[in-house]
This record gives sequence, structure tokens and C-alpha cells, in this order.
Amino acid sequence: MEFLYSFFREHEGRLKSGYYKGISIQDAVRATRYEAQELRNVFLDIARKGLVVEDTNLDTLFLPLDSRVYRMQELQKNKARGRVKKRWLRLYAIRFDRHCYVITGGAIKLTQDMSVPHLEEELEKLERTREFLIRHDLLCQSDFAYLEI
Repeated sequence: MEFLYSFFREHEGRLKSGYYKGISIQDAVRATRYEAQELRNVFLDIARKGLVVEDTNLDTLFLPLDSRVYRMQELQKNKARGRVKKRWLRLYAIRFDRHCYVITGGAIKLTQDMSVPHLEEELEKLERTREFLIRHDLLCQSDFAYLEI
């Protein structure tokens, strides 16, 4: 929890302006913990009940990172976010195959774009992971059976 307080103190200016205007650090921490729990519950429901849970599966949870992309692409960069209003928690992943994602990281996104250092780092992790998969000819789910790390 200390990480969250520290993060929101560091980015307090973003909480006080823009879309999240006026939220306190304490409320931001509380909201983030709630959102993380809700996102965790979605993953647990999918894991327990199979690929489709009330129209929710990994392919509906993860969306293309670029909102201008409307079709699935090979080794596509994706994001998942919670179902909570005014959500800022993100998970980032490479879509490896249908219902199969390699999660590369996560972040709290308080800005419209990804041009702040901690989000640029997430973009770099996505790209490095994508390059690794291409370099090792890992292009579909069955290829994971042969992966040695």
C-alpha cells in the first residue's frame, strides 16, 4: 500500500487536474485497491469457469493498445482495464493466440497518452516481448510447448 501512496504523491498534480479532478490521494489508493480486486475477480472467474464467463473471456478483456485498431493481429499489443468507472489500472500483454496472452506488466495510467516515464517503460516491455517471440519463432499457442527459458 505504501507504493500506492508514494505513486499518488508523486503524481498528485495529475489527480488534481483533468479527468480525475479533485480526488484525494487516500481516495485514489482506495479506488486502486478496489479496481485491482475487481480485475483479479474477473481473471479468477475466467479461470474457474472456462473461457466464457457471462460474455467475458480473455479476448474481450484485452483490447488493442491502439484504439484505432479494430481487428486481431499477430502478436498484437493489448491492454486490459477494469470494469470500474474512471478506471486507471492497466495490464499490458501480447496477444499470442486466441485466449492466450503473455502479460508483460501493468501500470496506473493517469494521462491521455503514454508519454510519461513509467508508461513508456511498459511500452518498451511490450516491444521487447514481441521481438523475443518473433526472434524465437513463437507465433502460436502450440509453440509454447517447446519454449525453454
